[in-house]
Amino acid sequence: MAYPRAGSGRAVLPGSCTSYGTGIVGLIGFICGLWAATTHDMPAEVSLLWGRWTVAGPELPTAFRVLVLIAASSVPMLLWAILFDRVSARPTAGLIRAPADGDLRQLFVKLLGLAATLGLVAFAYWLFPIYREPFYDTFFTLAVLTLPWLGAVGVFYIYWLDARMAEPRDGAWHLGALLLGRYGEVDWQKLRPYLLGWTIKGYFLPVMVGWLGGNLDWLTGLQHAAAWSGTVAFLHSVGAGLLSLEPAWWLAGALSDLLRAMLAADAGAFLGRFEVAVNVIFSLDLAFAALGYVLTLRAFDGHIRSPEPTLLGWVVALICYPPYGDTTINLYVNWSDTVGWRDWGLLQGMPGLLVLWGGAILALEALFALATVHFGYRFSNLTHRGILTHGLYRLTKHPAYVTKCVSFWLLAVPFISHQGWDGAARQVLMMLGINFIYWMRARTEERHLSRDPDYVAYALWVEEHGMFRWLGRIVPAMRYRAPFRAEPAPAAA
Repeated sequence: MAYPRAGSGRAVLPGSCTSYGTGIVGLIGFICGLWAATTHDMPAEVSLLWGRWTVAGPELPTAFRVLVLIAASSVPMLLWAILFDRVSARPTAGLIRAPADGDLRQLFVKLLGLAATLGLVAFAYWLFPIYREPFYDTFFTLAVLTLPWLGAVGVFYIYWLDARMAEPRDGAWHLGALLLGRYGEVDWQKLRPYLLGWTIKGYFLPVMVGWLGGNLDWLTGLQHAAAWSGTVAFLHSVGAGLLSLEPAWWLAGALSDLLRAMLAADAGAFLGRFEVAVNVIFSLDLAFAALGYVLTLRAFDGHIRSPEPTLLGWVVALICYPPYGDTTINLYVNWSDTVGWRDWGLLQGMPGLLVLWGGAILALEALFALATVHFGYRFSNLTHRGILTHGLYRLTKHPAYVTKCVSFWLLAVPFISHQGWDGAARQVLMMLGINFIYWMRARTEERHLSRDPDYVAYALWVEEHGMFRWLGRIVPAMRYRAPFRAEPAPAAA
């Protein structure tokens, strides 16, 4: 299939794999979940398996907060996707309308492969020392809480799905066949992406849950410590009838305080509430990211269609996350200095400009989170799970990377340094190095997704109509170049 070059006027924008409605109901669910997770006490002890197994510990309330937030965000999106978007009927879901009779022998092979997969993931967690760090305690507690229930439901889900798959012998089945010694039936072209997909989920999900749990603990600590005395006083001034709502509305009041501080150019009040806004924004991003790694469900057309096939793509993605990112950033491209945007003398002497600068940072970070919300339940690094063509993705192919890189410059002000002009020059070069890493991530993702003709059509449309269409004319390296041929996205992985 040949594609017209950008600029020919023939590029057509394909439909988006996720609808606006999915993101909107997910956002509403997130707001409700955040309220519940940060204003209600969570259990410090819980019994599982009919009281025979008790789970307790300081990380248990945090795990419950994460569970509440992810569930509140996920359920509305899944319902919307089934009831309104009818995602299970899409050709990309790989499901048939008339289910076949259940094959118990085939189901056994598939369940064996899935059990072996989970065993390999658990072995990796047991083997590598990094997973014994406290950062991951929330994830493992959450796994203990949910796996018995997910396991019970999962057996029935796989049985239901197996009878409806156009190609029921998926990666899990081929792994099971391999373990049973049926080597002649193993399709390595299906087994390899299956194992890579689970590697991606097994690596990224604990990181996202760890970060999200830390954010929720921080917000909950603020609420219980009555840090927002100004908000409480405001509610008292409105009327005694609102007093019972203080725990529920503390966060909304804090953010309204932030808005009032911005409008009044009150630098002190703005900075006092800046961190709360940042924490809420990144909690939104992390909640949608975490649920994305969980909900790789074919019944909702959210399965992994293909993982990143190149080593370069994996390297440039992993060096942005712990533990690899800690080493890479700190030793080679450390752009941090003792001077941050709040310490810059120019901004300190001009409160209005400081508030404007900080407001720009918040706006960029909010757009970054919105780019994740656009995925609905389909977000995950290093994978193809459908092509987004709506919202911010109509403006640029990489809204998250653009907003993140620009916000880095505003946060770090690398051109200001206590070490003089040479220190500033060094920091600017390091920041450019960070930007280059994200540019490489964008390029490797484009190369991967360009195997799907829908992405090629979308990328060509953005080249003609996107907000950065002028950039490719000035800097040819920034221009998208379509492959001569693009193959349809595989239906199974």
